[in-house]
Amino acid sequence: MGNGFSETMRSVLPASGSRRGRRALGPVLGVVLAAVVLGGCSLFDKDLPLSDDPPDRLYNEGLYLLNSKHDFKAAAKKFEEVDRQHPYSEWARKSLIMSAYAYYESQQYDEAITSAKRYVTLHPGSPDASRTANTPPAPSGRSTSPRISLPARR
Repeated sequence: MGNGFSETMRSVLPASGSRRGRRALGPVLGVVLAAVVLGGCSLFDKDLPLSDDPPDRLYNEGLYLLNSKHDFKAAAKKFEEVDRQHPYSEWARKSLIMSAYAYYESQQYDEAITSAKRYVTLHPGSPDASRTANTPPAPSGRSTSPRISLPARR
């Protein structure tokens, strides 16, 4: 008895000198090469793993950045993280509104409008949807998005 692997390979692959062997080997090598190439794609995936923070913690960190630190861009990113990690939660719904507000406060009007439109699209029956659809207009010359007016506060 010899090496089990060598015997298996000899029985599967025909003799190297035959024409039939070369033709049979081509498709096998093609499949093996495709599997290696496609399997190797995952090695270059640069997406970082998501943190396992609960949605309420992420949301409250966003509120802290918004209210205490006045870091509106970081707050908007934190609110977007809630929506990305917990998309169907109540916290994600609230975070969409808050990200629109944080983007507005940071004078990123296109992002504010995009976030508000996303909220209205995902939650059209929500009581906040009508208020969100009436986002304040950007100062002239700062946005290419259509102007939408906000009703006066009571």
